[in-house]
Amino acid sequence: MKETNLAVVGIVVYEGKCLFLKRNNPPLNWGAPAGKLHENEDPALGLKREVREETGLEVEVLLPVDVWQGVPAGYPIYSITYVCLASSDQVKLSHEHADYRWVELNDLDSIQSKTDFDTSRWPLLVELALDFQQRLASKER
Repeated sequence: MKETNLAVVGIVVYEGKCLFLKRNNPPLNWGAPAGKLHENEDPALGLKREVREETGLEVEVLLPVDVWQGVPAGYPIYSITYVCLASSDQVKLSHEHADYRWVELNDLDSIQSKTDFDTSRWPLLVELALDFQQRLASKER
């Protein structure tokens, strides 16, 4: 499948913890599950695919919470970040990553220097997504 210059990132949450993966390819730091979309791929479905490929986890994609643009490898990338809920914390890493760790939402400062993501707003973004999901569910009843 042909990749695009649109990427997706998952703030993957399980029981109050966020998932970080140690990359095997540059940049060799910790990051959230992420990847490029295939041509004509729905972003939320593409994120579910990327998380499953990289971690073996199934996720529920809750809410897009950030959009950004960068030029990491000499060409522009546009990315959408979503908050996702994982079905479990049992990660099965792909060849793309060397390690993983679950970090408490209130302890994201401990990983900030080891990642290229600005995690300072993540607790608030997760709270917003969970609140949105709860409100949506109550309206559907």
